[in-house]
Amino acid sequence: MNLFQRLSYTALNFPTSAAGMPMFIFILPFYAGDLGLGLSLVGIIFFLGRFADVLTDPVMGVLIDKYPSKWGSISFGYFYQHLFLC
Repeated sequence: MNLFQRLSYTALNFPTSAAGMPMFIFILPFYAGDLGLGLSLVGIIFFLGRFADVLTDPVMGVLIDKYPSKWGSISFGYFYQHLFLC
């Protein structure tokens, strides 16, 4: 892969990372200070959320590859992944 291809591939994640950054900057101190939760508990809560993501992403990838929908395979994965997490 040349440099342009690598940058194009990684640029897709930039908007979601930029949108998630305020959550880590503003919500973590709010949970720890205003709600009275300890910093370690807040860290564990956010870690468990990311760990659940680590477990569900491969499963959703297999489901997307195995059961493509008529709207394209990506629609199926997003819909059922969010349904599963709720």
